[in-house]
Amino acid sequence: MSDNGELSGRVALVTGASYGLGYSIAEELARRGAAVMISDISDQRDEAAEKLRAAGCKAAAVHIDVRDLALVQAGVARTVEAFGRLDILVANAAMPRTATPILEMDAATWDAAYAVNVRGTLFSFRAAAEQMIRQGEGGRLIAISSTAGLKPYADRSHYCSTKAAVIQLTKVAGLEFASHKITANVVCPGQSNTENLRKMLDGSTGQAAAEEMRARQARIPLGPNEPIDIANAVAFFASPAARTVTGQIMAVEGGGLMTG
Repeated sequence: MSDNGELSGRVALVTGASYGLGYSIAEELARRGAAVMISDISDQRDEAAEKLRAAGCKAAAVHIDVRDLALVQAGVARTVEAFGRLDILVANAAMPRTATPILEMDAATWDAAYAVNVRGTLFSFRAAAEQMIRQGEGGRLIAISSTAGLKPYADRSHYCSTKAAVIQLTKVAGLEFASHKITANVVCPGQSNTENLRKMLDGSTGQAAAEEMRARQARIPLGPNEPIDIANAVAFFASPAARTVTGQIMAVEGGGLMTG
């Protein structure tokens, strides 16, 4: 794996990074020179970190359940122990999309989505910012939201509202941490060619959901993303080129928002 040096000397912590978009983000940050801590509740995290190390990158893995502030703070401490500092936090961990109409929504489904998507992002930002403030050299907070945070999708009230909350949470973080030279930005992916999308398209989560996703995909002018498209957006926000960019949303979605 080549290192273009853009992020050399930087350390990144990516949550939910053992596979899918999270792993692609970690891989791209590592390719650009960052040391990367892969966190996840999945046991795949160790294998993911080993894959990066085999490619010549600096990488390690840690178990973090983002719903628990103490565990997130411990994960940040482990990152600093392993690599000496923390410069970039990518809050990627999220609950998978599920289809539940409002008239069938129950407290458990609703609360589970908010616990991971919103509280998890809040705790990740808090723990990372605490460390960045201690270092006194600024930093980058980057959240992964979704086009679901920008437009409504039927039967996705829990998912859409959490992803909209992530956008506003990120903007508030940009305001609160600006005096510490910590930027906060958000990437909103559209459909991306990941394991989770493939499961939805093949009907693993129900035929109705599969048909909806296929119909939506057919309306995307440039077609669905590849994971690298999201990783590149994150890498921009982490890069020196974005040093004065904060509170911004980058939608990476092939033009689907223009077509409904």
